[in-house]
Amino acid sequence: MSQGRQNQAHALGWRVELAILAVLVLAAAVGFGGVALLNQFVTTPSKAASTPPTVPSGMFRATAEEWAGLRFAPVRLVSFATRRRAEGRIADDADAATPVFSP
Repeated sequence: MSQGRQNQAHALGWRVELAILAVLVLAAAVGFGGVALLNQFVTTPSKAASTPPTVPSGMFRATAEEWAGLRFAPVRLVSFATRRRAEGRIADDADAATPVFSP
């Protein structure tokens, strides 16, 4: 490359080039942010209210109706009766039975 072409390539200087780059990046960020902000105002409230919020896989989020149906009670100690029952053709063998304890 000749000396004249090198000077033409860097005629603006690195500070001016950096300032231009910063202005372009800022303009792009404002543009994308403006589009996102405008998109919030353009969407209709009925459409936004009718779609349920997305829940990650394996998670559960109760609706307002489900929360209204919940009842909370303090934990208390309860004793369960021991019961062995068999119906149909199942035989009850007390020696080989597996005990099942209620929670």
